[in-house]
Amino acid sequence: MRAVVKQILTWSVYCLILLCIKFLFFDSIISKKNDHVINIYGWYGVIPQSVIKDFEQETGIRVRYDMYDSNEIVEAKLLAGSSGYDIIFPSFFPYAARQISIGLYRKIDFSKIPNAKHIMSEIYNKIGHTQYAVPFFWGTIGIAVNTDIVEKVLQTEQISYDMIFVPNIASKISKYGISFPQEVVDIYYQTLIYLQKKTFEKTSDNLNAFVKQISSIRKYIKKFSSETVINDMLSGEICIGIASSDNVYRAIKSSKNANIRYILPANYGILWIDCMCIPKNAKHIDAAHKFINFLLRSDIAYRITKFSGILTTIKSSVESFRQTLRDADISICPTAEEITTLHTPKISISMSDKQYDRALNNIWCKIRMGNMK
Repeated sequence: MRAVVKQILTWSVYCLILLCIKFLFFDSIISKKNDHVINIYGWYGVIPQSVIKDFEQETGIRVRYDMYDSNEIVEAKLLAGSSGYDIIFPSFFPYAARQISIGLYRKIDFSKIPNAKHIMSEIYNKIGHTQYAVPFFWGTIGIAVNTDIVEKVLQTEQISYDMIFVPNIASKISKYGISFPQEVVDIYYQTLIYLQKKTFEKTSDNLNAFVKQISSIRKYIKKFSSETVINDMLSGEICIGIASSDNVYRAIKSSKNANIRYILPANYGILWIDCMCIPKNAKHIDAAHKFINFLLRSDIAYRITKFSGILTTIKSSVESFRQTLRDADISICPTAEEITTLHTPKISISMSDKQYDRALNNIWCKIRMGNMK
């Protein structure tokens, strides 16, 4: 009996030793291997593959980069639970601000991101220096216009929001195509400014005024799209529309015949900012910080802007890009002083604000569908 017990104890010790070996060596090897992978969820067509490859070569960290084309898709994944991603690039207004408020992201360890010192303070000030997001991409929402057509139809070189907000004027341009954005946040605030509303407060008065204004011109709007603006301008499907500065820049660069311009009328400019955030359940935290710091390098940021036409928050990159623009295209790249005059959406934190947002989005969906009954 004693011999059996002794044998059992001996095998137990052997098993314990094997478990320790597994924990100390094999698991650490697997863990180390996992640390050399990073899962990223970012916008389509904004970061060149060469930048990804350079990061992999410099750090030994393999990048898995999945792409999306709307903030709604990102938010749905985050709210569903474990997204499986280590870095996400949400738009700060209103998405990241809302997601931060409900605890979907972890704090950024800025001690591991020394290149954050290169971020433009004018942009950082707009998001309130939050510890949960690193602002990286930015641009404006203004008017994209084929000046050849618009000047011919209206007999003027002066581009303004009257061209799309005044029914009698919009009707003249409508047969050449007017485009509005897909997301209401990209048109709501310009409309309030046009209506001379003094604040962006989420009131029923502002909501009713917005609906009344858009309803008056709805029949003249050909498309509601943000992603197809480039092709729509180049193909001649539209001649004027509300669009993001980076999309218009790509249209300008691709255009061979049409005289496409981007206009940012005084006091109407809307600033958008996309951030880098680390989801609460991210697994490769150290790798995520390394990738963020890599993108914030001046040379890398400029390569990204040159490739995509999207401005980054790195000051030297913006200055270098601005020097490449023609005088006619300079509105694509506002100066630091001009940035301070740009408007940003009101962040929705309170329950009443969130209810307002839902009501606005529901109404916007009906407007787009042409069903205002």
